[in-house]
Amino acid sequence: MGQGKIFDYKKFLKNIEELKFRERHLYAERVTAVYGGGATSTGEWTPAVDVFETKENFFLVAEVAGLGEEDVRIEVAENIVTLRGERPFTRRGVSSEHYYRMEFSYGSFERSFTLPCAVDASDVKAVLKDGILTVELPRCGSAGQKTIDISIT
Repeated sequence: MGQGKIFDYKKFLKNIEELKFRERHLYAERVTAVYGGGATSTGEWTPAVDVFETKENFFLVAEVAGLGEEDVRIEVAENIVTLRGERPFTRRGVSSEHYYRMEFSYGSFERSFTLPCAVDASDVKAVLKDGILTVELPRCGSAGQKTIDISIT
């Protein structure tokens, strides 16, 4: 046998995990673009969000485990709702190079949702409880732009 490089299994696994993450993110974006839903997303990770309506309100329910009210920002402008935030890498004493598998996502995100009509920005409510952010948006009120305060229960 000839002289050759030694296969770096850890580096290989890390590269595969990174490719899986990128593929999952790209696939989700393309499905949204093709089938609708009115969402756009940018950032290093994308929290799962349910968007639904009742007779009086629209609701956005986002899975943002590990984030506090200071880590998330909600903006409403007419019929567009934008969620922004950041989940910092908080594992103290362990750098990412020492992981064998990393499935938690870290970094910033931004998601925007276009609703069928304007919402009353003056009466939007947001509650963060057990890693779930619930945003209640009253239907078709006065338009305008507003940043929403989040309360923790």
